Amino acid sequence: MVELRHGCARGLQTAPYPETYLSSLQLDWVNVHLLIRSALPPGQLVKSVKAAIQSSNSDQAVFGVMSRDELIEDAVTEPRFHVFLIGAFALLAVAMVAAGNNDSLLQRDMRKRKNN
Repeated sequence: MVELRHGCARGLQTAPYPETYLSSLQLDWVNVHLLIRSALPPGQLVKSVKAAIQSSNSDQAVFGVMSRDELIEDAVTEPRFHVFLIGAFALLAVAMVAAGNNDSLLQRDMRKRKNN
């Protein structure tokens, strides 16, 4: 299965919109994304696809080759980092509150000792 898509790097957060299949012979786009599903190992598939593209158009550059897993990982890296930061600051806030409560308990205990 081969699909040509324009603007494929929208990410996982955007809603999908209707798309249609168009032959690459009908359009001359500057940026074309080629998605391929195959039973071949990724390394072998990349070599085969690059060779096929180069045989049909030797001036065509092939770059940014990624597996589906790499594409998904790239899409979730930034949100995952934001969640990590929020968790770290929440943990810091809890530690500061706990330290503040311990400090106020110590001050209250010291005041009681002074009064006695």
